[in-house]
Amino acid sequence: ETSRKKNSTYHLNLENPLTYEYISIAEKIRLKTSMDKSAILKRLYEILGEFFRQSRFLVFGSFAKNLAGNNIDLLIIGEENDKLNNATKKFSNTYGIKIHKIPINSIDSIDNAMAKEVYSKHIILNNSDLFVKFFGEKYGKVCYGHENINWFFRWEKDGRNKKPHFP
Repeated sequence: ETSRKKNSTYHLNLENPLTYEYISIAEKIRLKTSMDKSAILKRLYEILGEFFRQSRFLVFGSFAKNLAGNNIDLLIIGEENDKLNNATKKFSNTYGIKIHKIPINSIDSIDNAMAKEVYSKHIILNNSDLFVKFFGEKYGKVCYGHENINWFFRWEKDGRNKKPHFP
């Protein structure tokens, strides 16, 4: 545990496999809480639900942070097909919110700049284990910040070692 003025930050033991399970549960709670606050997000989740078997979805950017806005950044890992394109187009037309889709074939296709953007403001719609393990393995440290009640990753590369960085 480290403390700065009124805030405390706790480090998690990523050597323990259960840690990833707890973080994944926290991400699911974040999704549920976010859907309770945003009918638009809940409706998007319902529409994308039929595609959860073949693709992974993550909302990121300003909509994920504010749960409002006129566009949604949507990371799609897996198959993008006409049915999915039609569903997102219909959603956009119905709700007046543009969906900016970022389709990739594999989570390993995420470059460092995209990873940093996605990780800093995101809501995982399905398969949270995949994303949690990706960020845990990529950056090696996970921290829990009290003031936000959000799980987040911070990293600072120091040669071969990776250590947490506190903004």
